[in-house]
Amino acid sequence: MRAAIVSVLLLASCAPRGGGPSTAGAPDLHILSYLDPASADPIEGGLGLFAVSVRNASKRCVILRDLALPDGTPLLTWENPPPRPLEYAKAADEYRAESGPRTVGEAVHIGLLLPGETVNFRPQVRLLNLPRRYLLTYHSYSPEQVSQNVYFEVPGEGPLRYRRMAAADVVQLPVAKQTAATHRSVIFPYAHSPTENPRTMELVLDVETPPRRFRLEEALRRASMAPADLEESTYCVYLESWAVRTRDKGWLLTPKGATPLPRITRFELCFFHLDMIESHLPAQFEFTGSLDVRFQGRDIRTLRDPGGRARKLTFIERSDLAGFLKEVAEKNLEIEVRAEGRSISMLLRSAGHAGRQTLTIDEALKKVGLAKAEVVEQVWSDALGAWAIRTRTRSWQISERGAAGLPPVTWLAYFLEKLDERAAGGDVKFILPAEDIEAFPFAPGGVVKKSDLGRFLAAVGERGLTIDVSATDKEGPFRLKR
Repeated sequence: MRAAIVSVLLLASCAPRGGGPSTAGAPDLHILSYLDPASADPIEGGLGLFAVSVRNASKRCVILRDLALPDGTPLLTWENPPPRPLEYAKAADEYRAESGPRTVGEAVHIGLLLPGETVNFRPQVRLLNLPRRYLLTYHSYSPEQVSQNVYFEVPGEGPLRYRRMAAADVVQLPVAKQTAATHRSVIFPYAHSPTENPRTMELVLDVETPPRRFRLEEALRRASMAPADLEESTYCVYLESWAVRTRDKGWLLTPKGATPLPRITRFELCFFHLDMIESHLPAQFEFTGSLDVRFQGRDIRTLRDPGGRARKLTFIERSDLAGFLKEVAEKNLEIEVRAEGRSISMLLRSAGHAGRQTLTIDEALKKVGLAKAEVVEQVWSDALGAWAIRTRTRSWQISERGAAGLPPVTWLAYFLEKLDERAAGGDVKFILPAEDIEAFPFAPGGVVKKSDLGRFLAAVGERGLTIDVSATDKEGPFRLKR
């Protein structure tokens, strides 16, 4: 019989931004999470489907923004691209749906909850290292603040429009009586504004799981590996193997033995992606450059994406995948795991295209005199060749050469992931405010060479600018704002 642990979490409110009375100590949200009955019986290392409901238990309006890992990597967002491009009409103070291409950063929010309303969602997580902890970011507004900051869809025929509501009309909005995945669509242009102070709460997902017959401890013992040497480990149902990584090497461990793995940029995500593939379907890999010529005898197909770009792909059957990964490792190649919205892809690239951690996190912290307890977020960046470290008061980039500052970034880990991807392909494009263009002579037209990224970001921070990263336009340029 499935044994599930039900978690009910409350968050004490913080003082609201501007105007409204403080509700410190009162709960904003009630969250209920449990293993979904549709999920298979849980077992250590498998994937569990959870049902999560979020209820607005306050007397204020709540706007859900995103759910992310503690390092800031977004997992779920309540921001969606609009059905049609939006244009702001200043004279009418409204947004209108227009024809033509969307601009960077356009989004509608589907997570506005009136008092008493509830939304449901169903995340799938690896049943290891439980409980799993996530951060839910949201805004809490009084009706008066909603009337100042939020644009509601105008009902009726004709072009789609969004306007602000009077506070009295916000209070009179009908409350949805049934739970749903989403409720109404609104435009909230200040979701990532540096002047806003969103609130966060911890979401905990937990369930009791029986152990596997072949456990990680036994796998390490047979492979003569010390647990202290591990930097990362997970289970892969698709391969029926434990996947482990030390600082220098990776391995698949089964009762029959150990198979070497190539370097993988996002280790856990790679095997999570494989486990989302039906066992009778092959895994897809894409070649970068001319690497396909090193795999003579493999079935390699050239396909074109909707943009006309030619992609060289190979499809590896489940029974051959461990051998293929061993071959990739022996050829000194790497697997880059890319996440674009809900799409995940695996690309083969030369090991020389990626950076290596040239110092440990402990060495980096020692350089700037920081204690581990002060660190809120830490991410290694191949593009910078440095650790990006964020405390509650500031951010740093720390390499063997020394330390420099970083500007505020909406989602630091996600920004660095995209920065690494773009720098691997060449120069990186930033949109600069017109009044700041002359301050960056080494970034003509906002184009920054990989070798200049470190000093560019340090200069951005020194000028008091922030970097805005769009959650909806995955290919959009990074935008600098004041």
